[in-house]
This record gives sequence, C-alpha cells and structure tokens, in this order.
Amino acid sequence: MNLGFLALPADERRLYIEQAAIKRNLSPVIMEKDFWVCWLLGVLFESEFADSLVFKGGTSLSKVFGVIERFAEDIALSLSPEFLKLPPAGKSRNQAGKWMKNAETACGSAVQNRIGPVMEAVASRGAGKGCRPLV
Repeated sequence: MNLGFLALPADERRLYIEQAAIKRNLSPVIMEKDFWVCWLLGVLFESEFADSLVFKGGTSLSKVFGVIERFAEDIALSLSPEFLKLPPAGKSRNQAGKWMKNAETACGSAVQNRIGPVMEAVASRGAGKGCRPLV
C-alpha cells in the first residue's frame, strides 16, 4: 500500500487530519484513529495472509465495502484453520475444547512468528520508523 499522505511531514499530516475532523465535526483524535484503522485494513488485505483472514466484527467488514461510515474502534479478525494447519475439530465437547486450545496456541504463534514480522516490516516502510500518532 502506497499512501503519499504518510510521506508528508508530520505538521502537514496533522493539518490534514484536523481539517478533515472539522469537516466531519469529529475530534481530530477520532479522525486520526480512523485513518490508522483503514490503513491497517488495507495493509492486511493486500498481504500474503489476506485469504486466511476472516472478519469477526461487522464494523470493519461494513467499512471495507462502504456500507457504513461509522468509525471502527478495533479490528476483529480470525485466522482460518487451514492457515493454522489445524485438523478438523472433533465432534465431542471434549475434542472441541482441545481443538480450541490448540487453535488459540496456533493463532498466538502465527501472529508472533509469521504475521507480526511481516506487518512490522510493512508498517516501517509505509508509515516510517518512529511514526507516532499526531493528535
């Protein structure tokens, strides 16, 4: 994802955010947060992991497809079992419980060892090292 906005000097980016917030009658903090949520969604869904991500929350999904203009507080995503290389869950309650524990462990490992490093590299290139909230 290439956004010229991120290459602008911090003072200029701050001005754009403040002006957008005024136009929408919002706090600049909310405006900037929404920018970063949208930016991260773009990065995630242009990544090599895009086909393995599943939305859990309606706000992000609706936002991506332009259904709503609400501001997202977070991004709720799941990883597909195939990406995590998990076998199908068993049919019994006990087997399902064990599968869930294995899935939680596999998710943590995938985020830490596979997705996290890629996201950090993209963020460093796209947002610049040391890029911090402006407002």
